[in-house]
Amino acid sequence: MAASLDGIGGSSVFTATHVQRRFNIDIAFRPEFDPEGAFHLEVKYQPWPRSERGRRRKDVPFALGMDAETVHEFETRSYAALIAELEHWIARCTVWTREGD
Repeated sequence: MAASLDGIGGSSVFTATHVQRRFNIDIAFRPEFDPEGAFHLEVKYQPWPRSERGRRRKDVPFALGMDAETVHEFETRSYAALIAELEHWIARCTVWTREGD
């Protein structure tokens, strides 16, 4: 095992999911408990599961899976910059459609 654990761990301080638009926003503070740490904002999109005919399967509950796509990442130590970025992405994820029917 490595002697240094720098960069290991993190604490999710905020998470939000828009099930109908299939987006998840997560904010973590890494490395955890480090005064020199930073906020990491990550926006993920989970593609719709499809039927054999290529249609959306709306009967399947939303869950982030291995095929989730990271559409945006942001890192900052500034709380004000984090809030501005979060507000932007909450607004964008409420109207953005990544794929058609």
